[in-house]
Amino acid sequence: MNEAEAYRLALEGEKQRTPAALRALVIKTLVDVMIDPETPPAVKINAAKVAGQITEVSAFTERSEVRTISSSEDAKARIFEELRRLSNAQAVDVDVIRSADSLMDELNAAAKPEILEADSRDTATPPTPHPPDLAHPMGD
Repeated sequence: MNEAEAYRLALEGEKQRTPAALRALVIKTLVDVMIDPETPPAVKINAAKVAGQITEVSAFTERSEVRTISSSEDAKARIFEELRRLSNAQAVDVDVIRSADSLMDELNAAAKPEILEADSRDTATPPTPHPPDLAHPMGD
């Protein structure tokens, strides 16, 4: 085998190293060990234990199920309690809105003196022009 052939085989082998392919290889190897008549019984048992722990096999996985059964009165009480809790949470939001409104009122009130000052400048009496100088008539 030359170097190019070795690289080609290495690249081909890389394609086979996906998690699914490796899982299949492990399962195949364990099955081969378990069915080989020349494998000692202790090794077969260990191979069977390992195969049983594989997720897809799940021979030794413990499963438990918890069911909570409640009466309709209990369920209704929990729903109403949750609704009360949510409605109280909305009341906090209303307080926040009121706080924002009061902040806007303060900002508007702080801006009003400037507005009043500008308005007073607009309506102020214009300066009175000086009377004409009679000693020097126009054109002289």
